[in-house]
Amino acid sequence: MVTESPNTPIVLLNYYAWKSRLAEQMAASDPDPARRAELEKIAAVCRHVPAHAPRDFWEAIQAYWFTHLGVVTELNTWWTGENSSSSVLTTK
Repeated sequence: MVTESPNTPIVLLNYYAWKSRLAEQMAASDPDPARRAELEKIAAVCRHVPAHAPRDFWEAIQAYWFTHLGVVTELNTWWTGENSSSSVLTTK
C-alpha cells in the first residue's frame, strides 16, 4: 500500500503499486533474461510514477498513461455505471 503523494488519490496509488507487484511476480517466473529485465524495469517505473516526478522518458510516458487511466476512469461512467475510481480500481 502506498501513501506518499498528497496530490494523488490513495486508491490510484494502490493501483500503481499493484501493477508494480504484478510486474515483479511476472519477472520472477519468466525464464527469459531479457524479458525478466524488462519486467523488472516496468516494476521499478510503476513504483516511482506518478507519485514522484519522472526521471526519464520511460517514466514520463508511464506517468502520463497512469494519469490518463485515472481521468478516464473517473469521467467515463458508461462502463462502470458509477462515477468513482475507487469502485473500479480497488484491488484486494
